[in-house]
Amino acid sequence: MATHTIADVLAQGTKNAPRTFRGDSDHVEEFLEDYKLLCTQYNITTDKEKCRMVRRYCARQVKRVIEALTSYGDEKWADLKKDIMKLYDHEDESLRYRERDLRRLSRRSRHKTMTSRREFHAYQQKFIRVGGWLHQKKVISDDFYNLYFWKGLLKEVRERAQQRLLQTKADYAIETPFPAKDVEKAVEYIFNPARFNADDSELEEGSVGELSSDEDLSDEGTDDEDWIVTSRRRRVERVKDQVADGKEHDVGKSSRPKKADKSAEEAKHRDEMENLIRKMGAMKIDDPGYRILYYRAMKMDPDVTKVLRAPKLTDSDGARTQTNVANASGSGSTNVTPRSVGMRPGGTGSRCFGCNEPGHMMGVCLSLLELTTRGVIKKDDAGKYVMGDGTRIRCEMDESWVAAIE
Repeated sequence: MATHTIADVLAQGTKNAPRTFRGDSDHVEEFLEDYKLLCTQYNITTDKEKCRMVRRYCARQVKRVIEALTSYGDEKWADLKKDIMKLYDHEDESLRYRERDLRRLSRRSRHKTMTSRREFHAYQQKFIRVGGWLHQKKVISDDFYNLYFWKGLLKEVRERAQQRLLQTKADYAIETPFPAKDVEKAVEYIFNPARFNADDSELEEGSVGELSSDEDLSDEGTDDEDWIVTSRRRRVERVKDQVADGKEHDVGKSSRPKKADKSAEEAKHRDEMENLIRKMGAMKIDDPGYRILYYRAMKMDPDVTKVLRAPKLTDSDGARTQTNVANASGSGSTNVTPRSVGMRPGGTGSRCFGCNEPGHMMGVCLSLLELTTRGVIKKDDAGKYVMGDGTRIRCEMDESWVAAIE
């Protein structure tokens, strides 16, 4: 067998050459693996040769970046490889999905039509893309994977699949979810067109889950990762439309509570308020925990600003805004005019980017403060909010930070 040398290396764009790397984070790892194979095939062994030849398979802009790196000038291939992976966001690709993405996918899928093998296989493809990736990366356990695969099925399909599973194997442990592989076999049996009674299926065309009849399920053709509008937001938007039209709306139960239940609820509310006031009375005004309790108390009863002092804030502008909010809640005589920094313009006044509530900025947002105290989020070296593990907070258009975090 002939031995290849560096003189035989393939030119960019030829048949067996690595695909030209243009800086896409999705392809950086694949590109470096292909280049490693090429180096092995053509006996490129020294750091100098590897550093010099890698430019041949990069786009012009990427090539210029590589040539300006210190690791390239020092001809250290291991360091240059790390720099390339860092600069082109390989870490972002390694954090492609999180557990909440799988929960959201499962929640959305269980309300969709599932009356055939094709629709079941479409669900499998979506679930494996997210859940399989998380499971392979050891982010989730077997039970977590099995549980949310089961939850993502239509309610009627779950009921029939459970019957089939218990018929074929009666000794399933009730403490753990059904294995996904067994569930797949059961659903395949249910939707098998060769069954003699396949036409008598109880799953009628168009049957959906527990959503209301006006829930919007028409998201065919959309990307699985594009969860911009959730069911919760659509319900909120409908309520806002009804209020704008002067219609009466009912969120939750339609029937009003009985007088006895209402009295018990008022007594519970009163006891909770008294407990909050006692706790706050024993705390200093500049204690971080005081802010959280003050926020909860103000949400329960705006008149609490008449008997409790507003929390002390380090930001002078934030303190001024907080005082204006407290005065407006107490007497209704002070005009609240927050600054535009950290505010989102809205139809009824500016709103905080953090919680989407009016009357304050992100710097004094008590919802963000509570999440920070709990360790859910933190501030990085540049003073920007990030997740507790240091990853970026990803917000969709018109989505508040709190909604994105939760």
